Amino acid sequence: MVAGNSGAAAMTCRPCSITNGPDGTETPNASGRLAHWQLGLCTALMDRCIDRLGDVAEAARRDSEADLLATAAEALRTRL
Repeated sequence: MVAGNSGAAAMTCRPCSITNGPDGTETPNASGRLAHWQLGLCTALMDRCIDRLGDVAEAARRDSEADLLATAAEALRTRL
């Protein structure tokens, strides 16, 4: 995960982001909902970056820069 994603993911399970119901169920409170929203936003942005790298890969192959793009795309995938 990238820094924004890992921070948001960590916040979703912290006690300060969870409200316990009367029956013991855990539900996200306002802080938890914000962290979930941020996690979704960061993930969507990273997905778009990866998709864009794929879109320009063909041009990079023609210019012998495919390895650079492949390395960048893999680095993004491993940090999601």
